[in-house]
Amino acid sequence: TQSTWGQKNVRVQMWGWVVEKLAFPVPDRSFASQILHDKKKDLIELHTSNGFIIPALWITRPSAKFTVIYSHGNAEDLGLCLSWCEHLAHYCDINVFVYEYGGYSSSKRLDGKPAQPSEETCYQSIKAAYEYLIRNNVPPTEIIALGRSLGSGPTVHLASKLKVELAAVVLISPLSSAIRSQIFNVFSFAMSRYDIFLNYKKARQIPFVTLVIHGKADEVVQFANGEELYGLLPNKVLPLWIPECGHNNLPQKDVFDRIKAFLEEIPQYPKVKIEEEPSTSLSLSSRSQVS
Repeated sequence: TQSTWGQKNVRVQMWGWVVEKLAFPVPDRSFASQILHDKKKDLIELHTSNGFIIPALWITRPSAKFTVIYSHGNAEDLGLCLSWCEHLAHYCDINVFVYEYGGYSSSKRLDGKPAQPSEETCYQSIKAAYEYLIRNNVPPTEIIALGRSLGSGPTVHLASKLKVELAAVVLISPLSSAIRSQIFNVFSFAMSRYDIFLNYKKARQIPFVTLVIHGKADEVVQFANGEELYGLLPNKVLPLWIPECGHNNLPQKDVFDRIKAFLEEIPQYPKVKIEEEPSTSLSLSSRSQVS
């Protein structure tokens, strides 16, 4: 009946809201505010198509061949991840464009309403970052999309659904989906209607060569997530599985050494042809929102 359908719809919306709330534990903005204030002259403002103004920073190296778009994890922000990005740029001799998600740090809404993060806003934020690089004459075949943890969500979406060109993709401690990151069993399938960041449904559609890095003792995003995504990818290199390491203690040198070696491998793995899947084709926005 109509009332029963309405009740089910309310439950779907409620559980979807709960999942999104748990997915975005936004850190205190004070640290990022100080960092971004100190970097004020280098700060870039991006406008997303859904009404956010988000900050970004472009770390450049004079001899860099590639530019990385970095998508951070859910419990960090632009201020907290900046030092890691600076070390990555220096160690691997690459440019790093690190952007913020709407709802994090100093981001704000054009309409003045409270800025709350969401799955869709993450997708629109990385789209704004990519388009900024293109407008500033960065060849798309020199852009690498790199996402860590929750940042694998916008990274996979960019590479699989937005019909862009990239050089490659790097996924560090990636999640198969928000719910699968915590519950990797049959129950996760039962909860799929409430899930967000459905990387496991998009990984097969990534035509660009992809490197996956994951700690085998990860208790935040279970190692099975990285394994599943690696198995689904059609164009990939040897992954880096790190024994006895969790989510937040991956050895930086090991990670950077593997990324640095990957930069040399990229030319050996051209973009592959992906067969279209009409039943799951999406527009520039994310999957259809539950109404």
